[in-house]
Amino acid sequence: MTGSANPADTSMTSKDVVCTDGFNRPKKVRTYLGGDRIVLLAPPAEVALLTPEAAHELAYNLHRHADELERQRRIVPFVRR
Repeated sequence: MTGSANPADTSMTSKDVVCTDGFNRPKKVRTYLGGDRIVLLAPPAEVALLTPEAAHELAYNLHRHADELERQRRIVPFVRR
């Protein structure tokens, strides 16, 4: 199951990580699968400040998305002749 490369079209595989900006306002960083790529959607033109726990969560989400894409690439569709 993959999403579109369009940031507005996030699929069920999207994962959000809570963070703040430079003014301590709540923000989020989102990751999701976009075709054959992993999309990292951060607050526009801002800094995303992560706690150590949030940084670990972001790394975990990126790792899971990478594993999913690698799994999808290994599946070769059966072509009936």
